[in-house]
Amino acid sequence: MVLDSAQVVSRRRRGLLVALVSEALVGLVSLTSAEQCCALCLRRLPLQPCAGCACFGYCSDACRQADAPDHSRECAAIPLLVKKLSACGSHVWHRGDALLDALLSARLLRAGHPAESLAASLASPLLGRPKALEAMLQAPALAIPVAIARSLLEVAAEVPQLLPERFRHARLHQASLELVIGVLMQMQCNMTGVVEHSCFESVGSALFAEGSLANHDCAPTCQFLFRFREGARPSLELQCVRDVEAGESLCISYGDLARPVWERRRNLQASHWFSCKCAKCMKDLTPSGLLKQLESVSDPKGQLLRSLFERSLPEEAEAAKMLQVFKALKVPFASTSADAAVSLALKGLAKLEPLEKRSARSNLRIIQGSLAKLLPAVHREAVILQELQSLALSTAELAEDFSTVLEMAKELQARCLERYGPFHLKRCYLLRKELAAHEALGSPATEAAEAAEAFEKLLIRLGLKDEHDTDSQDTGLAHSEPGIDPLDTMD
Repeated sequence: MVLDSAQVVSRRRRGLLVALVSEALVGLVSLTSAEQCCALCLRRLPLQPCAGCACFGYCSDACRQADAPDHSRECAAIPLLVKKLSACGSHVWHRGDALLDALLSARLLRAGHPAESLAASLASPLLGRPKALEAMLQAPALAIPVAIARSLLEVAAEVPQLLPERFRHARLHQASLELVIGVLMQMQCNMTGVVEHSCFESVGSALFAEGSLANHDCAPTCQFLFRFREGARPSLELQCVRDVEAGESLCISYGDLARPVWERRRNLQASHWFSCKCAKCMKDLTPSGLLKQLESVSDPKGQLLRSLFERSLPEEAEAAKMLQVFKALKVPFASTSADAAVSLALKGLAKLEPLEKRSARSNLRIIQGSLAKLLPAVHREAVILQELQSLALSTAELAEDFSTVLEMAKELQARCLERYGPFHLKRCYLLRKELAAHEALGSPATEAAEAAEAFEKLLIRLGLKDEHDTDSQDTGLAHSEPGIDPLDTMD
């Protein structure tokens, strides 16, 4: 189903047009954010930890009570799930994402949406294809959901209230396994990372049935904005980022628009099981489009650097096909020595320690060293520069090097406007970092005022602040802490 402007009731919130509002069917904070963010509303506030599982906490009694119908069924199961899923290996556990997937799939199964409901018919690569699912149970691509499903069913045998009664019968184990995997596949295609606007950071996941109707396009008409409030899961707004004609499709981007077409399509195939054929991708796949995008993986002269290209398309067979296309287009390749120098600069990043405050200064020196070597060696539009500048910004913030924070925030803002447009939430995050750096450095008032004015206008345009309101408490902007920016890794 394609969501278009004729199907929704839109409204304007003193800024961009809001085409649709959707409430979460299920949702939960991610394990990496569970110490700072409420398990229900996902706001970053002081928490009252659960005495039972010790994994999640709540910012208020209202949130604890609202989540009780689900959490009371899960609390005893959570330590067992953590033990089983972490034993499956880091590729399954993935910093606790497996626990989030297991709990959210259990919540969906307990909710028992009727077959005719919108939630029951959410997009899935295996929907209505039972034979395909049965065959794929043995496929490497399903190794992680199979491991999560098996762990969930094993724990449900010990904690019966975790899943509905029909999942407790041993004779139905295979059918139950296939059903849980099917739900996990639906979640992979439809679950949304809930982004805290102040940090441009995903703090949890939720399933919005109506929001899931928004298809992908590499030239999107809309973006997701989240509203946070006490005693409830976040709600989602589908916000138009440009004027939309009557009947025009309302689309969002499922990935990073700054990536070249071959990387965007590969990422979408891996995460959402489809090969993008939007107008932008088709244009970018033309000879002129491909030549233009070479800047993202080339040296300053536009000569292709294999080290950067292979980083953008690590699968050997796919990379070989694209290289043949480039050779047919007579694309110039950088010299072996130039490629070796770039590879050496990238290898230096292997020395980075986990991004924590104690290692921030040494990490920042490594990142700045790699940037110094890469700046004269790669094209100014190379994606690797944006990645490292983003990493430098978040690391400098931990190291309290606010001069570097200010420098990187300004540089990234220019790239943000070029690649994502003026209303992207990432610009909101970067302006906030620039303002914080100005304040920490005691910058001249005129310099800080310009950034403050731009930030204020953007908040109003996004509907995150009223023109006459100085309080942004429930927008996700009031409670910000220094942290790691997951820029370009979301979705």
